[in-house]
Amino acid sequence: MAAKVICIDLGTSMTRIWLSSRGNVFDEPTAIAIDSRTGKVAEIGYLASKAIGRSPYDIKVFDPVQAGVVADVELCVRFISQVFINLKLHRALRGSTVLASAPNQMTTVERDALLDVIKNLGARRIIIESSAKMAALGAGVDMSSPKGVLVLDIGGGISDCGAIALGDIAAARSTKVGGRSFDRAIERFAKNNKNLAIGPVTSEMAKMRIGSVDTGAENQFLEVSGRDVVTGLPSSAILSTAELRPILIPLAEEIADMTEEVLQDVKPELASDLVKSGVLVTGGGALIGGMKVFLEKELKMPIHLASDMPNGVMLGLKKAAEEYI
Repeated sequence: MAAKVICIDLGTSMTRIWLSSRGNVFDEPTAIAIDSRTGKVAEIGYLASKAIGRSPYDIKVFDPVQAGVVADVELCVRFISQVFINLKLHRALRGSTVLASAPNQMTTVERDALLDVIKNLGARRIIIESSAKMAALGAGVDMSSPKGVLVLDIGGGISDCGAIALGDIAAARSTKVGGRSFDRAIERFAKNNKNLAIGPVTSEMAKMRIGSVDTGAENQFLEVSGRDVVTGLPSSAILSTAELRPILIPLAEEIADMTEEVLQDVKPELASDLVKSGVLVTGGGALIGGMKVFLEKELKMPIHLASDMPNGVMLGLKKAAEEYI
């Protein structure tokens, strides 16, 4: 029986940490700001993310996780270590059992990078769980059912889809298309069509307020501010739902195509069950307007949205942790 169990959902956009002794202790952006003069950590999480596009020259903001995997082991270690230092819980890491989520189709190098991060934190035991499997568990799916369930987890930097039957993954796929892919598409559109350079905070706001992949959605308008790419001066432009839809739909189609590939990978009997039961969708990236309607049209299957989409994976990790507490 483990004395200390820690769950870590280290995502591209958000990191969530849970301790068996304290409950939820961290739920903030996966961002770290470094003072280039001293090399010390200036801020992490929410405060670091607020500095994106606004920080002075000597403060650099980094995203240590990109496309769902560890991009910089050292920065990830410093990021998570600083979380525990700030919370005065750094001793909790030593000798603990850590459960962490990971994309389904993680390469050996990417998996080793995640293991290196957790080992450097001082964990005694490390358990890596599939994000799709944990999302299903978090949504209350009966993991022992032979009929199975098809889970689509649309995260910030990656989307995972897994067919789960009898408590294990029967087939799984991943694509490096997630919530941030939609943000970057909006940034490119504003630059190429409006001569306006906008940052990730502004593009995400536009996505959530007027972005939609539903062709029948109401056309809405939003004024966004940024920098004129020609003059270099502050400027603004009007974006509309109708303008953004053509650049967002291809990304949603990639997610739908990946889901279809999972259905093609499973045995016919299981595929038949999955088509009838539909797709359980979770993850913060699924919050973009019209995603449910779009997937229903593309996949011709029932789409069920998890009750707590952003926290689905962490809810599953907490349930899995009960086995080790």
